[in-house]
Amino acid sequence: MISSPQTISTRRLTIEDYDAVATLYGSTDRWMETQMTDEFFKENLEVARRDYLLGDGSRVLMGTFQGDQLVLSGGLFFWSRMPFCTILRLVGNIEAMSAITFTRCIISLYDGLLDEIEAHKCTRFYMLTSSNHLSTLARVGVKLHRLGRDYLMTVEAIVPPNIKPAEDYVWSMMGEKTWPVPLVLRAGTAYNHIRTFDKSIVGDDVLNAWSSNTDR
Repeated sequence: MISSPQTISTRRLTIEDYDAVATLYGSTDRWMETQMTDEFFKENLEVARRDYLLGDGSRVLMGTFQGDQLVLSGGLFFWSRMPFCTILRLVGNIEAMSAITFTRCIISLYDGLLDEIEAHKCTRFYMLTSSNHLSTLARVGVKLHRLGRDYLMTVEAIVPPNIKPAEDYVWSMMGEKTWPVPLVLRAGTAYNHIRTFDKSIVGDDVLNAWSSNTDR
């Protein structure tokens, strides 16, 4: 069991973190609650090295550390023609952490992901997870106040087990393969108060009139 008093921090990973990423990827044999082969993880590790750690900046890999140990990682893929991104490649050494420590780590990871999303002036993110992870991510939403304050969270699609969705963008996020568990695609859309535009042109009276929550 990893000791709990250590500092928890999240930052962007670089090629110098490759060995830590390889160790983290090697700590699990499951992806989307599904048993995967060694070849699958080798391929995904190579994708992480080539496209995220050595990439052109359109893909970013974030890592959460407990002390000096990498315990969680998550990727961001920024779309080329729209201010959107996809949160993906979520990998964690969950069995080595207590429930309290895991919650602190996952909150730190998502806080770092949002920092990166906002630095890119990205106004919408998508996230595909297995249905088993919904309660975990709900706890993140409760404790990470900026998420509910700054983003409207919606369910975009629910994909039944072993089904190819009709929407091409959902199929792409699934890695163009079906999964034996239900999947849930959610989206976070930035509220106007964290977007960058000329507020003197579109004033508070207009923004409040169009808002579902007049307190914002």
